[in-house]
Amino acid sequence: MRLFYALVIFSVGCGRGGAGKDAAPDELEPEEELAALPSSPRVVRLTHDQWERATQDLLGLAAPSGLSEGFIGDTLSEGFDNNGDALVVSSELFRDYQLAAETLAGMVVNDVALYRAVVPQDPRENIIPDGWRWEVESDTSKSYDNGGVDGVGWMLWSDGALSVPVELERSGTYTFTARVFSSDCGDGVYGEVELAVDGAVVHAYSATADYADTSIDVLMSAGSHSLSVSFLNDCYDEAAGKDRNLTIDWLNLYGPIDGLGDTLAGEAEARAWITDLVGRAYRRPLSEDEITSWLAVFDQGEALVGSGDAFRDGVQLVLITVLQSPFFVYRVERSTTPDASGVIPLDDYELASKLSFALWGTMPDAWLFELAAKGELSDPEKLREVARTMLTDARAQPVVADFHAQLLALDQTVNISKDAERFPLFSSALPGWMREEAERFVDAVIFEDEGGVTELLSADYTVANRTLAQLYGVSGPTDDDTWERVALNPAERAGLLTQGWFLAGNADSTTPSPIHRGVFVNKQILCYPIPEPPPNVTPLPASEEGVTNRDRVESHTGEGTCGEICHGTLINPPGFAFEGYDALGAFRTTDNGAPVDASGTFNLGGDEVTWTTGTEFVNLVAAHAQSHRCYATHWLEYLLARPATDADEERLAPVVTSSLGGASIQSLIVEIVASEAFRARTDEVSP
Repeated sequence: MRLFYALVIFSVGCGRGGAGKDAAPDELEPEEELAALPSSPRVVRLTHDQWERATQDLLGLAAPSGLSEGFIGDTLSEGFDNNGDALVVSSELFRDYQLAAETLAGMVVNDVALYRAVVPQDPRENIIPDGWRWEVESDTSKSYDNGGVDGVGWMLWSDGALSVPVELERSGTYTFTARVFSSDCGDGVYGEVELAVDGAVVHAYSATADYADTSIDVLMSAGSHSLSVSFLNDCYDEAAGKDRNLTIDWLNLYGPIDGLGDTLAGEAEARAWITDLVGRAYRRPLSEDEITSWLAVFDQGEALVGSGDAFRDGVQLVLITVLQSPFFVYRVERSTTPDASGVIPLDDYELASKLSFALWGTMPDAWLFELAAKGELSDPEKLREVARTMLTDARAQPVVADFHAQLLALDQTVNISKDAERFPLFSSALPGWMREEAERFVDAVIFEDEGGVTELLSADYTVANRTLAQLYGVSGPTDDDTWERVALNPAERAGLLTQGWFLAGNADSTTPSPIHRGVFVNKQILCYPIPEPPPNVTPLPASEEGVTNRDRVESHTGEGTCGEICHGTLINPPGFAFEGYDALGAFRTTDNGAPVDASGTFNLGGDEVTWTTGTEFVNLVAAHAQSHRCYATHWLEYLLARPATDADEERLAPVVTSSLGGASIQSLIVEIVASEAFRARTDEVSP
């Protein structure tokens, strides 16, 4: 059957059919005078995170399914995992999609509440499951081989079982629940319990000293059945006066939980459901030919699924098929008509989809679909307004967090490990706290303060728990479960680059790594390319008593060495700026008994800058156009799902100017999504 689903996918659906500071640039140069738009892919596969959110929203699931955790991983390309040219569907991923589609479709048609939410066009009779409750101390239908009434329950006082009969009108999955408690035999061991249906054990567990409910879902046919509870480990200690017994308060059966009842729906309801659900999955209205094709798929459900419920089977087959459709697993730009300037404007539905996945990481909601239907998103000013509103929505925060997690390589914090004797503050929990600090700090700057790039790189506060505050030598929370804003010493700390994730993450177990710190600043903060090191590079010499870390690195990579050009002018200067921080990230003034030297000179965007301390360097970087340009470029790459080109530099220039003038990061994002580079494309390029 799986082969059929794969073939169906390609036979359907191919027809045509306020946040941030007020500092956005208003004086953009006319776009027709700018360099030609770079080419971009028309077909961009959803990342696994986007797939999770989109399936959750399409089907109205209470939480992400988690099925993508079993997918073959997304490829990191050009710094981010959403690069359109790298996101392909391999044969392995196609099998992952197949299995996930079948699983999700099965969830829908086997859950009454979920089915009713996903298929409201299918009204049903007799859809409410039945429930039976046996208060066993007063139920004369029960049978037992020992025991008797004890208060509100039935006590089994030696190994044995209690059974009750039930007559079911319908087959399906039922939830069997028992409420029991047990005494112990003076040994802290409580009753071992088995639940059985028709003599077959369906669940075994240990009771507790208080009444507790235990449930198990069981597939049962229509007809007569017997439910039983067995007590397995009787004990009686006469000398101690202790006796282990099992007491049963009640038994309960509820279901069938997958019983959909009797449908009243026909072709009209199937058409209405397909038009709605498949249209939302495609993120655009369906053509009449597409609806007809999908109805043909629906009609094959009865034969291919064969549960005896033709409408249910049609729903299941359509869900299996649409969740593998290229129009669901890819974001597709179908527009092909260029405007007078030669670029191809995206239509409103394409813009709604691109905007929603860019800012919310999921498919458009009803509000965005409505705006697209009205044709309002083609207006750049309306697009700005919509983007500002979207950034006030909680759905934007995970996307912004994901961008920074990839930009800052926060996944690498799991590799942080330090010498516990030298660094007593280090624990297995500290790397996770360092990552959490970065995430909370970014959220505070961008969403709470509506701050800009300068604040991100030079803020005089962070968000810390007790241990991190101790590491930074400032007052903070009284425990590690509490996170608060804490004021930093501006002579020692400023923004992201003086936080533990960066300092400890770019160091070995005992010693800071100026090389790794310098490479990170060049590549991620300043967008300066760093060439790959030559093969067979001689490792740094071991630390020596009385030799500072800086001297050790300079002797190996500085003036007069083979690394003089790359290290001496590009990597080492920004790396040495952080010599005032040890391998864990604590501030220090001496190294190996000698004063720390964090001074340096560096060509920053064509300007020669000098400093004496790490915070001086950080503040120089935070105030310079190069860091603002680099940060904006990273956002352009992430939002447009493609690498930046020289042509983008010209379009980013007013955004960078605005950012330097104090515009918020939210405004920076808004301007990128309102730009022609986001709203249009040139030649048709497929991945």
